[in-house]
Amino acid sequence: KHIDYLSLLELEKPSEFFADLDITRLTINVSQLGLTGYEVDEILHEKYNVTCELPSLKTLTFIISIGNKLEDIEQLIDSLKALKKYQKKETIKQKNLDYQISIEQPLITPRKAFWAEKTIVCMDDSLNQISGETICPYPPGIPLIMAGETITKEALNYLKMISNNGGIITGISDSTFKTLKIVKKI
Repeated sequence: KHIDYLSLLELEKPSEFFADLDITRLTINVSQLGLTGYEVDEILHEKYNVTCELPSLKTLTFIISIGNKLEDIEQLIDSLKALKKYQKKETIKQKNLDYQISIEQPLITPRKAFWAEKTIVCMDDSLNQISGETICPYPPGIPLIMAGETITKEALNYLKMISNNGGIITGISDSTFKTLKIVKKI
């Protein structure tokens, strides 16, 4: 709580639908460092031997459990304090990594897309086509484009941004993220 360039995910007030956070998870927003969570995760792992459970664009989530010793917690705190020397002038918000993705109604069901004849096209040619695969950035591990949905420019830009900043794209047949499978015809 006392490191000015980091902020904790905290529950300000319980509600009818959200009673509490998981106390074994420590989620820290690192975006004020001007680094992505993926970059900070790499620094912590390589320089300080601290392993994050789940890095994302702006946050790191650590698991704190009965398996941890006081030394583990102290090492985590010391390494988080040491991040100051890696801080950049621009924040993640200034890097324009905030995206709003509209939700598209599928043109065909995922089942129909799965069984449909497909073709592989370069990324740019997939725009406004029907996806033949379910594409999922990790984290968070939630599909961004479902098979059967229209591939939009904003979704492609978001996936490129995740990939370019160290995230993982799953469900895609081309791990280089240069081509996509699209449905040939409905």
